[in-house]
Amino acid sequence: MQLGLDLSQKQLLKLAMTPELRQSINILNYSTADLVHYLHQQVNENPVIKLSAGDSQQKDSFDTREQRSYSKGYTDDEYNPFNYISDQTVTLESHLLEQLSMLNHLHSHQKHIVQFLIGNLNKNGFLAIEPKLAAELLNVSINEVNDMIHVLQSFDPIGVGAQNFVDSLLIQIKAKTSKPPLLYDVVKHDIEDIANKKYRNISKKYSISMREVQEIVDCLRTLNPRPAGDFHVPLTKYISPDVTVQKVDGRYHVILHSELLPPIEINGTYQKLVHRSACVTTDRYVQEKIHEATWLINSIEQRNATIYNVSKAIVEHQQDFFEMGISGLKPLTLKDIAQKVDCHESTVSRATNGKYIQTPRGLFELKYFFTNSLERTDGEQSNSTAFIKEKIKTLIAEENKLKPLSDQKLMSLLSSEGIQISRRTVAKYREEAGIESSSKRRRF
Repeated sequence: MQLGLDLSQKQLLKLAMTPELRQSINILNYSTADLVHYLHQQVNENPVIKLSAGDSQQKDSFDTREQRSYSKGYTDDEYNPFNYISDQTVTLESHLLEQLSMLNHLHSHQKHIVQFLIGNLNKNGFLAIEPKLAAELLNVSINEVNDMIHVLQSFDPIGVGAQNFVDSLLIQIKAKTSKPPLLYDVVKHDIEDIANKKYRNISKKYSISMREVQEIVDCLRTLNPRPAGDFHVPLTKYISPDVTVQKVDGRYHVILHSELLPPIEINGTYQKLVHRSACVTTDRYVQEKIHEATWLINSIEQRNATIYNVSKAIVEHQQDFFEMGISGLKPLTLKDIAQKVDCHESTVSRATNGKYIQTPRGLFELKYFFTNSLERTDGEQSNSTAFIKEKIKTLIAEENKLKPLSDQKLMSLLSSEGIQISRRTVAKYREEAGIESSSKRRRF
């Protein structure tokens, strides 16, 4: 075996992921809101970039607001814009403390105990501390703590201050004026049978009919196992559509909302410095920043063109959806659109990710229109999985609740309409829709 050095040439074809190319990919992937934020970051990093139109509009809005405030007679010291911002957020703690402040019959040390207990509630409204530990930390008797727990449990929402969800349900049952006679006992001792829909076990144990068990279950469903859940609702997400579809003269037209992005310009002052600066380093820096700004402008124009072309292709393919609703939704893949607009599937994926389209039928994410298909037995056009899921929901909503449709029966009904589907797929789609099995949907 001979060892040695060898000099050879090889020809390779590689895609160099330059910073500019990476920036273009990210810009296409950004939603409109994220892109606006990104542009403002670029303004801070690149002095050549100018968002003059957006800034002037913002300045005009502030000037208009100031003129409006002065027209009402406010002075600089009196006018505070934050005073006119509505805050409708009510926390569980503030809601409970407000009720506590109205209990004038409680002594100050008793109110202090209740305040401590309120501070130890978890997000569901349950006590996250044992009464014995609370008594030790507050240096009071456990009887005083238990008395104040009962006071807390009388607050709105009913069920707050309980040890767990079963305890919370029992508190709510006690507060109900109209209820089945065995509701309290069933919840206290047989909550697992209720959860697993083993109603016959309850019927046999308490010697009651299945109809009476159903009445107990129906009343139980009116209670809230997490009494503080309404105080932890996530913030409303406001969405500005990137594209709008309008029907004009029987045809659907796509409108790209490019006006949501602030217009980008290159600062003319810096352009004049090129080749005129006495410092070579300064001249090179300005040229580099102008090149970055130009590439940014071109990338945004390319992004807008790609989103428009992809949206237009989707609308052309899914016109039946806009006419008939979900029953007209056709099977569609990223590859189908990529072939229509002559680009890669990954480009289509980025162009539709986090982008929304306003249609005559509502607001949808562009990815909503991509759906797989299932073949039909009658030779007609295949159905989209979204349509089949909606069909299953409709069949279950219209079923006889005393004899709910099994997955096998659903499969038969779909097959009778020419939809070729297995029982396992029916079960999968039903579970994805959050619908229970027929045995758990049955009513008595």
